[in-house]
Amino acid sequence: MKRFSPHKCGKIAALTYGVIMLLFLPLFLGPLFLVSPPVDNSEGPTFPFAAFRVIGIVMPLIQVVLTYIAVVIGCWAYNLLAPRIGGLEFEVDLEQVERAA
Repeated sequence: MKRFSPHKCGKIAALTYGVIMLLFLPLFLGPLFLVSPPVDNSEGPTFPFAAFRVIGIVMPLIQVVLTYIAVVIGCWAYNLLAPRIGGLEFEVDLEQVERAA
């Protein structure tokens, strides 16, 4: 591989991660929405359990954005270093490719 497009790779990774998070989000948020008693604090006002719900919804969005940024930085670093130290090495079986086409 000669070069990775940082924006395209970041977009694909973030979208893939976002879809995976959508699949697992009900497992994590379900208990938060089913059980929501306020935490009683004898020293002051009660802490609303709704804050955990907001965090449970906002954090996956932040993780998708951070995934995009991390992949863009990783692709940029690969594109910078690959010409100096060599890129990825892989083998292609042309017979199998021709049979599939």
